[in-house]
Amino acid sequence: MWKAQVEAVAAELSGILNSNFLIDEVAFTPSAKPADVFGRDETEHPPRIVISRVIPNAFVLGGHKLAIAQNLLAPLYVHVSLKYERALASEVGSSSKSEDRVCFESAKSIDPLVLLPIMNGNHNSAWNGRKRRMNQCVMKLNRPELLRLIEVELRFSKTVLSRFPKSQVSWAHRRWVINFFLTSLEGAVSHKQLSDFFFEEKLVVERAINVRRLNYAAWSHRRHCSRSPDLQSAGLLSHSLVAREISWAATRAAKNVSDYCGLHYIQSLMRRMPGLTREAEMLFVVDLIEKFPGFEALWIYRRQLFAAALEKQKLFFQEATNPYSRDRGRFLRNSRRIEQNHDVVAYETGCITLRSELSSTVRWVPRSIAKSSRSESRHSKQAHFAAAYRLWIISLATRSLAEYLKTTASGIAKAARTASADLATHLFCTPGLIGDVFIKHMEE
Repeated sequence: MWKAQVEAVAAELSGILNSNFLIDEVAFTPSAKPADVFGRDETEHPPRIVISRVIPNAFVLGGHKLAIAQNLLAPLYVHVSLKYERALASEVGSSSKSEDRVCFESAKSIDPLVLLPIMNGNHNSAWNGRKRRMNQCVMKLNRPELLRLIEVELRFSKTVLSRFPKSQVSWAHRRWVINFFLTSLEGAVSHKQLSDFFFEEKLVVERAINVRRLNYAAWSHRRHCSRSPDLQSAGLLSHSLVAREISWAATRAAKNVSDYCGLHYIQSLMRRMPGLTREAEMLFVVDLIEKFPGFEALWIYRRQLFAAALEKQKLFFQEATNPYSRDRGRFLRNSRRIEQNHDVVAYETGCITLRSELSSTVRWVPRSIAKSSRSESRHSKQAHFAAAYRLWIISLATRSLAEYLKTTASGIAKAARTASADLATHLFCTPGLIGDVFIKHMEE
């Protein structure tokens, strides 16, 4: 009897999910009574509430929100999984053509490809089954029907993500559907359709990161969309749009400083803005570090910025010390200018330097230690992160510069060696630190 009831509820849920494409949220609740889900005041309930006719309080649908009772999940999941496994086995052993499968499932049948992702957003086999179903429908449907199929699939994945916002498999399927849309309708996708897609993806991601913080899967999806070559070719990723994205992400990062996923997204956007240097990024993260002491994510972000700046300086040295480079004369003139004024840093490279970073962290460490007695947790962590950052940049710069010199310094002329040593001393550090390493290898 119980098995028959579970199967009947599965058919009810399949029918609801396949016929009501406007469902945008799913929740698993201890009780699926309308009074427990929407409140005891029936006047505040949404209109046209749907409940199970087989098992009382098994689920309730109202206002495009679906609540499923938690005590039903286990038997329902087991029943639908077994049904799906039997269907796969019969499909493999059958000689009938797979093209006979319908593109839009009947509201009366049990559809495991709907129920399994709803109960388990990481059910990879079910998502792959939905992909196969869509691929089999490409040649069957005309353009309006295909657009409807894609819209239904995107709405369904959005519904699943409302319950599993960190599901990597669900986000990957959503990207697959978008790619399916672009390839199956190649040459027939309008500018407005691309714009609507991009705007919808922004909303889906924003809702997911509001539900679950530290949501790397959602931020990765947004970063993937912002890099889409189709959007770039359509002119949708303009300078102003990227600037608005940076502003939105920076505002959110200031409110969630422990969320490194958002900081990584900002970093990927800033690298694509020709008018923004790494100094702008550094100013942004330094301001956050000053306002919110003791958050490791900010210091990790700063490490990445400095590593990228150091790599740029290495490339600059390699080009400037090349005797056949047109920038060699300018490089030598800069070395003399820096020798006269030690405060001129990275004149040509436009990068953050080790010297400037060391001076800034020197100021922070004593101040953090002084405050640690009053606010032990935050400021003691800030002192620890600042000290670790100082040790890290010194070791990184020393190692990187030594490796570079071993491979490139042997062929540099004597005049360039002296200029390079002076420039390295003043650009990278206080005298005697990495400059000694540079000079030593220059003389070998």
